Amino acid sequence: GVPVRIIYKSEFDKIGPATWLFSRAGGFPVERGTADMKTVRRARAMLQRGECVLIYPEGTRVRKDSEAETHGGYAIMAQLAKAPVQPVAIIGARDLRFRSRVYMRAGAPIEWGELADLKRKEQVGAMERLGMERVYELRDALRREHPGVEEDA
Repeated sequence: GVPVRIIYKSEFDKIGPATWLFSRAGGFPVERGTADMKTVRRARAMLQRGECVLIYPEGTRVRKDSEAETHGGYAIMAQLAKAPVQPVAIIGARDLRFRSRVYMRAGAPIEWGELADLKRKEQVGAMERLGMERVYELRDALRREHPGVEEDA
């Protein structure tokens, strides 16, 4: 019963059906490569209302682990809203084909209290690192349970 809002890359707004789909699902765009404060404020308001905000820190689908580069905007949004960060891992979505299997697992939320002994700016960096460490732990556990799903890892 908790609304989930999806943050998607603004490039999708050039594709009419994608814009329609994301807006119907409560999604909103982020202008990648900028300090998109409009999106940060919007996400903060949603989090403060108790909604969930789904963000892919990599910013795009990652085809190989070595290509993964994360962006820390999610930690800033969560810190401003004093909201926990819940790591989620997905495997099997790299090469979607008919009848392919996708597996997902959510980990325990990371509370800001776990980082209370750090200064505010240091907390954001620590949350970025800890959040992605937990995502990768979940991903690796899924890969052990479902060998062969992502052979290029």
